Amino acid sequence: MGQVLIKKAEKFEELIELAKKIVVDEFKVAQRDRRSFLLELCGGRTPVKLYQQLNKELLLGQLEFPIEFFIGDERNVPWDHNKSNNFLVRNTLLNNNLEQIVHLHDFQTQLSRVEAAEVYANELDELTPNGFDLAILGIGKDGHFASIFQGFTQWETENKTVVTETTENEVMERLSISPKFLLKAKKLLVLLAGADKSPILDKLGDENLSREDFPAKFLLAHPNLEIIFSEEAAY
Repeated sequence: MGQVLIKKAEKFEELIELAKKIVVDEFKVAQRDRRSFLLELCGGRTPVKLYQQLNKELLLGQLEFPIEFFIGDERNVPWDHNKSNNFLVRNTLLNNNLEQIVHLHDFQTQLSRVEAAEVYANELDELTPNGFDLAILGIGKDGHFASIFQGFTQWETENKTVVTETTENEVMERLSISPKFLLKAKKLLVLLAGADKSPILDKLGDENLSREDFPAKFLLAHPNLEIIFSEEAAY
């Protein structure tokens, strides 16, 4: 699996502690350089506890140089919908603090999906043209990451955002930051929690599988990819 760093945590709580240290360490580099920290965020159950702890750890209201938060993928639902990743981040990491929500960037799902993708791509051009400092991702059992599912074909697009869809989940219409732009992040951090996620590691190392078979194989091209895995599921 190349130079991928894999850490196995005994408990879910340890996974959260390891992930928190990585985020805080990368954040401190940006603060030391006197610049904003550019952090891409994923949805799902696994990062919820991490986001809750980071809310306290990062002292968001006291920063000289803010953190800019970017939703990596979004379901095509309103931001106040309980399936929205925007809703998740606002209610955990940002604790519904209006002063911090202005630093949260996402697909504007009140627009058509094509328009929402274009508007967000322009925002990424302005705020993070060279990529994120850190991108936090999850991987589904089918190999999807962000909203990049089996059947995806736009692997080589230079667009920073893409319109996607899935037939496997309740909300089928999706929007996502493009795979190639995710690879521009300085570091990728993948969180996997639960014994049912263990086969993902085997599939990532299976040379007979392509990105078309298992989309997360694409992430292995990144020179600074770290995966933290816990047999214990998120709670």
